[in-house]
Amino acid sequence: DGRIVEGMSLVRHTPFSGEWISSPRGPGDMVWAGSAAEDGMLVVEATAPGTDRKVDRLGALIDAARRAPNSLQRQADRLVRWFLPVVLTLCAMTFAYWTIRATWEEGLFNALSVLLVACPCAAGLATPLALWSVLGHLAERGLIVRGGDVIERLAGVDGVLFDKTGTLGDEALSIQSVATPEDEGKRATALAILRAVERHSNHPVAKSLAALPGEAGGPEVHVSSVRTLPGRGIEAEARLGSADAVGHRVEITRDGGAEGGALRVTMTVDRAWAATVTLVERVRESAEMAVAALGEMALASKVMTGDAAAGADRVAHLGETTAGMTPEDKHRAVVELRRGGGAFSHPLFVGDGLNDAAAMAASHASIALAGGAEIAVDTASATLHGGDLMLIPHAIALSRRAVATIRGNLRWAVAYNAVGVLAASGGYLHPVIAATLMAASSAIVGWRSFRVIPAVDEDSPAPTDLEAAWRAVRSAPRKPLAIEAAGPAREPSAWHRRLFAGAHGVGFIGQGIVLAMLASMGWGGWAVTIPAFALVTVLTVRWARRMPPFADMILGMMSLGGLGMNLGWWYDGGFASAIVDGGVHSCCATMLDASVSGESHWMYWGMLILGVPAMYVLRWRIDRFSFRKWCCVGPIVMGIPGMVFGMWAGAVMATRLTRLDPTMQVVASYVLMMLGMSAGMLLPHLGEMLDPPPEEKERG
Repeated sequence: DGRIVEGMSLVRHTPFSGEWISSPRGPGDMVWAGSAAEDGMLVVEATAPGTDRKVDRLGALIDAARRAPNSLQRQADRLVRWFLPVVLTLCAMTFAYWTIRATWEEGLFNALSVLLVACPCAAGLATPLALWSVLGHLAERGLIVRGGDVIERLAGVDGVLFDKTGTLGDEALSIQSVATPEDEGKRATALAILRAVERHSNHPVAKSLAALPGEAGGPEVHVSSVRTLPGRGIEAEARLGSADAVGHRVEITRDGGAEGGALRVTMTVDRAWAATVTLVERVRESAEMAVAALGEMALASKVMTGDAAAGADRVAHLGETTAGMTPEDKHRAVVELRRGGGAFSHPLFVGDGLNDAAAMAASHASIALAGGAEIAVDTASATLHGGDLMLIPHAIALSRRAVATIRGNLRWAVAYNAVGVLAASGGYLHPVIAATLMAASSAIVGWRSFRVIPAVDEDSPAPTDLEAAWRAVRSAPRKPLAIEAAGPAREPSAWHRRLFAGAHGVGFIGQGIVLAMLASMGWGGWAVTIPAFALVTVLTVRWARRMPPFADMILGMMSLGGLGMNLGWWYDGGFASAIVDGGVHSCCATMLDASVSGESHWMYWGMLILGVPAMYVLRWRIDRFSFRKWCCVGPIVMGIPGMVFGMWAGAVMATRLTRLDPTMQVVASYVLMMLGMSAGMLLPHLGEMLDPPPEEKERG
């Protein structure tokens, strides 16, 4: 950065200001490192050290945004991480159970069925196949995406922010009007001279003027003595017809009277006016169509530009436009949009300049045009080659389809493995059938993944890039697929913490006391059971702050719901030990057996009566409650039936543990029913376990 001491030149400040028109600069004017002197030599006195230049301050903003916690984690990794130990544990338990109940051969066969039906491939293939399909498809069309996490971020985009200059505006300028003498011969001569002289300049404006369409009857022009007029234009000598003809002095300079974001260039020949050309920034042909496609996916568009208001008006029809923004303004605007929530809380920023890099780094996702500034390309999540902006809605649409497919694949993998492993451990699957089901599960996941790219009829010709983009847009989910981040959790009051700890203490320690009486434990059993449940209470209170929001409900059901289950069990036995004549009381029979025999079944009712209110009242994060999420879609629809079924399944297994000591059989019955109840309670929250909200991901 510095002040000009000597020299004149047109200086292009586009990387910082966003203005596409160069400005004349001379002694006393300020210039910034990263600007370009286009037609003159300048002597500049530095006014800022090398670490405090404007470009360095922008770099600091980018580095700060890059260091912000990345909330993305691979869903499949979370699933596979615990898949193997769980399956191996269930396999060992199945072998032990059936060996005790029947023979070791039957135990071996059932354990083998568990191993064969369990399909880690379904989970392992769920993510990469869909991602590879999308990454390859986009790369073929010119959008190079840096990684699979970018696909997930694009799927969560809820608004698109565009830079104008070099992004919505094409690199080439558009000729708005050409004024010449009315005489056709003079017009043809003037345009021929203008084209010939401008071919000797590398200035961006000269390239557009040199490409002016020709006029019939124009003479051959020989140009010599070309000289740049720093900060003004170009001067040359032109000879018409032949190189020996009389020379004419030609000057092509900028007209200071340009208005409406346009640039006016005037040519004089021998000091007489010969032509005036008005140029404007050209909006890319694909820009309007891309904004329309984004609108079909319910995505609003905004334009942020450093250009003046007159230039910004040229793209006002593409979305809400803000003009005169510095790089710091763009960065600040993106940060405020993300903090504000609602629309543009997960913005995609599309730009190309140095002035866009900080805003790109602060955005949820970003795309840089390949011909843009190097720092913008390095910062962006993806790079667009070719300048076709329709690739942006195309990429968002395919990303939404991919993420929806991945989540569906993971849900399928979880459901298949849960049902298959339970059936195999129950002795209902032959190993050959289990292996067949495993292969079928992997095939289904693969088939779903390859359907991410909209199919093309084999008898139809391959679609053009534009047709493929619209096909993807129309088949994509209508809404962003990212989980909305809840606001920062409010720390509970001291009264709330005491209520939370006291209720859990009553629930866990109370069910430990009832369990000790049900199992007719001696003093040694009491000495182990009560401290164990007290320890569970302490750990629950201590770890509550670190647990995900849905864990509050599960803990409430396990503490007070578990107490209700044990109290109901105790009531059904006449408030006596569950061990009668050396056997366990029939309350642990299945629900079907109990209904046929006419026995009461307060074990289930007690769990629901105490547990369901606890799910909603006994919460650490009381400000995160959502009636639609927790009541209608969650526990009532899936969780409560899942808990009852899980307890029933645990009771079924408990009735078969006849070889255990009666006290241990009661304890094992309690453990199996609690595990079944907890597994059922987790059903509504499988998606949240695999893909936690952003604030939970950031905490790791």
